[in-house]
Amino acid sequence: MILLQPILQGAIGALALRNSNLSKRSFTRLPLQSFAASTNQMDIKKHDYEDGNGSKEGAGGNDDDQKHVIFLRHSTTFMNEYLGRSLRFGAPGFTDVFTDAKIRNTQYLDTPLSPRGIQWAKQSLSKQAPPFIPDVDLVVTSPLQRAMQTFEIGIRPHFEEQRQQQQQMRSGDCPPVLAHPDAAERLYLISDVGRPVSMLQESYTYVNFSHCLKENNDDNNNGNVWWWTPGRSGSSSLYVEWRPTGQGQRYACPGEPESDFDARMTRLYTWLQERPEKCILVVCHHGVIDWMLDMDFDNCQWKKVPFSAIRQHAP
Repeated sequence: MILLQPILQGAIGALALRNSNLSKRSFTRLPLQSFAASTNQMDIKKHDYEDGNGSKEGAGGNDDDQKHVIFLRHSTTFMNEYLGRSLRFGAPGFTDVFTDAKIRNTQYLDTPLSPRGIQWAKQSLSKQAPPFIPDVDLVVTSPLQRAMQTFEIGIRPHFEEQRQQQQQMRSGDCPPVLAHPDAAERLYLISDVGRPVSMLQESYTYVNFSHCLKENNDDNNNGNVWWWTPGRSGSSSLYVEWRPTGQGQRYACPGEPESDFDARMTRLYTWLQERPEKCILVVCHHGVIDWMLDMDFDNCQWKKVPFSAIRQHAP
């Protein structure tokens, strides 16, 4: 009974968080962040080790001549847990404004993995190497730190082990790791506001941030603001609030309009399509995966699909 108690508590918590997500689709065609934080290892066995056809995915995979993309959702964050235990997103009185500056800056701004999320990344990803590890030619990660933390904790050790086994005595990671701003979550809340590249480079020295710098070199900010903001990156300078308001809701920042997010996802789709690599791991977010695959992913869930399975949206 003692051993079962943490598992039962985790399952109950996951159910509560999943239930808080049921009504989010009413606000927009795209879902908001999935607030489910799966902690049941049965989910991994049931969902994650499958390819795009629903069959079990072996280490080598199939269709070697076809490009494949592996989508991996980040682990559980402080904001996931806040949204699971607080008012539903957009409900009367909902807010992501936190008056305690220390809590806001360390837990909710560019929200990191919570202790629960760190444990879940280790349990679900790092204990046993996912079968796609030998296939990956390129890693693309969202510059939001929850995605990079998930990669660093759950996936990067397997690449390092593979490199050592192959006796590749060279510096750096194999495969290369690239941060791409278009892979970031749609900006709903303060949790989706990023941090300057100069700060990220200090923590993730092995990640190539050149796309974050290139994407914003016309804004004269040295890439320090790579995430969506009103009036930048082709968005309209006139911001109109699209999230629920009028019943005491307060938001810490503007939210990314659906049209801007669609344009960004289309850029990411085209960029992935034009890459020469045959197998690309994309560590990203619920909204990105929903746009690409029309699927709900739990935290740390992954799926390998042929590029042809990614749905094309009308411009």
